[in-house]
Amino acid sequence: MASTSLTDQAKYAVKEGLIHKIKQAVITVALAVSVENKSGDEALDRLRLALATTVLRDPDRWARIMVYGIVTDGRIKSNSADKDYTDVISDLWNPYAGANPNLS
Repeated sequence: MASTSLTDQAKYAVKEGLIHKIKQAVITVALAVSVENKSGDEALDRLRLALATTVLRDPDRWARIMVYGIVTDGRIKSNSADKDYTDVISDLWNPYAGANPNLS
Protein backbone atom coordinates (compact mmCIF):
# COMPACT_ATOMS: atom_id res chain seq x y z
CA MET A 1 0.00 0.00 0.00
CA ALA A 2 1.68 3.14 -1.14
CA SER A 3 0.21 5.87 0.99
CA THR A 4 1.55 9.24 1.95
CA SER A 5 -0.51 9.26 5.14
CA LEU A 6 1.18 7.78 8.18
CA THR A 7 -2.26 7.19 9.67
CA ASP A 8 -3.32 5.14 6.63
CA GLN A 9 -0.07 3.17 6.77
CA ALA A 10 -0.61 2.39 10.47
CA LYS A 11 -4.20 1.27 9.84
CA TYR A 12 -3.07 -1.00 7.01
CA ALA A 13 -0.25 -2.48 9.10
CA VAL A 14 -2.64 -4.00 11.65
CA LYS A 15 -4.81 -5.88 9.15
CA GLU A 16 -4.67 -9.57 10.07
CA GLY A 17 -4.69 -10.77 6.45
CA LEU A 18 -1.65 -8.64 5.69
CA ILE A 19 0.16 -9.84 8.82
CA HIS A 20 -0.46 -13.50 7.93
CA LYS A 21 0.92 -12.97 4.43
CA ILE A 22 3.94 -11.15 5.81
CA LYS A 23 4.55 -13.95 8.31
CA GLN A 24 4.84 -16.47 5.47
CA ALA A 25 7.06 -14.14 3.48
CA VAL A 26 9.30 -13.47 6.50
CA ILE A 27 9.70 -17.22 7.04
CA THR A 28 10.56 -17.67 3.35
CA VAL A 29 13.23 -14.97 3.47
CA ALA A 30 14.64 -16.22 6.79
CA LEU A 31 15.04 -19.71 5.37
CA ALA A 32 16.81 -18.31 2.31
CA VAL A 33 19.13 -16.15 4.42
CA SER A 34 19.97 -19.12 6.65
CA VAL A 35 21.52 -21.01 3.72
CA GLU A 36 23.00 -18.17 1.68
CA ASN A 37 26.67 -18.19 0.74
CA LYS A 38 29.12 -16.11 2.72
CA SER A 39 29.39 -12.55 1.49
CA GLY A 40 32.99 -12.00 2.52
CA ASP A 41 31.85 -9.71 5.35
CA GLU A 42 31.83 -11.91 8.43
CA ALA A 43 30.08 -9.37 10.67
CA LEU A 44 27.34 -8.80 8.11
CA ASP A 45 26.85 -12.53 7.62
CA ARG A 46 26.65 -13.10 11.37
CA LEU A 47 24.00 -10.39 11.86
CA ARG A 48 21.91 -11.61 8.93
CA LEU A 49 22.03 -15.21 10.15
CA ALA A 50 21.23 -14.20 13.72
CA LEU A 51 18.10 -12.42 12.56
CA ALA A 52 17.10 -15.40 10.40
CA THR A 53 17.41 -17.71 13.40
CA THR A 54 15.44 -15.34 15.62
CA VAL A 55 12.70 -14.92 13.02
CA LEU A 56 12.35 -18.67 12.52
CA ARG A 57 11.94 -19.16 16.27
CA ASP A 58 9.13 -16.59 16.54
CA PRO A 59 7.72 -15.68 13.12
CA ASP A 60 4.47 -14.29 14.54
CA ARG A 61 6.34 -11.68 16.54
CA TRP A 62 8.61 -10.74 13.65
CA ALA A 63 5.76 -10.42 11.17
CA ARG A 64 4.16 -7.90 13.53
CA ILE A 65 7.47 -6.07 13.89
CA MET A 66 8.37 -5.99 10.20
CA VAL A 67 4.90 -5.11 8.93
CA TYR A 68 5.47 -1.45 9.75
CA GLY A 69 8.70 -1.25 7.75
CA ILE A 70 7.08 -3.09 4.87
CA VAL A 71 4.09 -0.76 4.79
CA THR A 72 6.32 2.29 5.14
CA ASP A 73 8.49 1.09 2.25
CA GLY A 74 5.53 1.74 -0.02
CA ARG A 75 6.01 -0.98 -2.63
CA ILE A 76 3.32 -3.30 -1.28
CA LYS A 77 -0.16 -2.73 -2.63
CA SER A 78 -3.41 -4.64 -2.13
CA ASN A 79 -2.74 -6.64 -5.32
CA SER A 80 0.97 -7.31 -4.73
CA ALA A 81 2.28 -10.75 -5.60
CA ASP A 82 4.06 -13.02 -3.12
CA LYS A 83 7.41 -12.18 -4.74
CA ASP A 84 6.78 -8.49 -4.06
CA TYR A 85 6.54 -9.26 -0.35
CA THR A 86 9.69 -11.37 -0.26
CA ASP A 87 11.58 -8.77 -2.32
CA VAL A 88 10.68 -5.98 0.10
CA ILE A 89 11.55 -8.11 3.13
CA SER A 90 14.87 -9.09 1.56
CA ASP A 91 15.64 -5.41 0.99
CA LEU A 92 14.78 -4.57 4.60
CA TRP A 93 16.63 -7.55 6.11
CA ASN A 94 19.90 -5.73 6.82
CA PRO A 95 18.31 -2.79 8.64
CA TYR A 96 16.30 -5.16 10.84
CA ALA A 97 19.44 -7.20 11.46
CA GLY A 98 21.32 -4.08 12.49
CA ALA A 99 23.70 -4.53 9.60
CA ASN A 100 25.05 -1.83 7.33
CA PRO A 101 27.35 -3.22 4.64
CA ASN A 102 28.46 0.32 3.83
CA LEU A 103 30.27 0.52 7.18
CA SER A 104 32.45 -2.51 6.54
